[in-house]
Amino acid sequence: MKFYNRTSEIKELQRIQKLSFDSYSRMTVITGRQRIGKTSLVVEATKGEGSTVYLFVSRKNETTLCEEFSLLISFGLGTYVPPEIKSFRSLFQMVMELAKTRKFNLIIDEFQEFEYVNLSVYSDVQNLWDQYRKQTYLKLILMGSVFSMMHKVFEGYKEPLFEKYFRLKMMESQQYSAIGSWRERKKGKDTDEIDIIGLFAGDKKALIAEVKRLRRNYDHKEFMEKIECVKARILSKYKIEIRLLTLEDM
Repeated sequence: MKFYNRTSEIKELQRIQKLSFDSYSRMTVITGRQRIGKTSLVVEATKGEGSTVYLFVSRKNETTLCEEFSLLISFGLGTYVPPEIKSFRSLFQMVMELAKTRKFNLIIDEFQEFEYVNLSVYSDVQNLWDQYRKQTYLKLILMGSVFSMMHKVFEGYKEPLFEKYFRLKMMESQQYSAIGSWRERKKGKDTDEIDIIGLFAGDKKALIAEVKRLRRNYDHKEFMEKIECVKARILSKYKIEIRLLTLEDM
């Protein structure tokens, strides 16, 4: 079957795949309603270089799901998966170990459904990704059809994946003496939140960053109002650098 249109999206996915295979692992998140062509798009974009493993998350017992996934990984990568692996954490860790010496694509569809399988999967994936990302050559694609749940997974209040990724990246740069966030609840109003604040080492300079999945979700006026508030409260003596961080920066 031929694939039509979506040329720019395919090129972007292939660009990220090349970065994953040439330097270190990258993660892409794709959301959209069912039956709009997400799977076809990703399959088309991952043709050619590297093997591809496609895993579909359904609401099953974790052990049963891992047995199915083990067969798909074994077939897709031509590797042995020990039968004692019964948790997705162990399976994902094995995949990351394989990616130390092999370049391949891992597609996990309906990623948000892990909430009904084992809620700890999200933190497990996050921690293993942080541990292995710079040592491996994996193109990880996470897809979901329930936007509200995918938003909760990736931009939820408690340590969202995006924020954690950028915080770790800042820590690795060793430019900052402190990295944190800022929140202030106002009576009768929504809470003012700054996603990331980094204080530069040895200088009265601070980075204030807003983290959004997509650039179109960014409200510059609202962000500047929050910056003025945090400057008045705690950063009045600092020179401020502002930055928007999105999926494009991962």
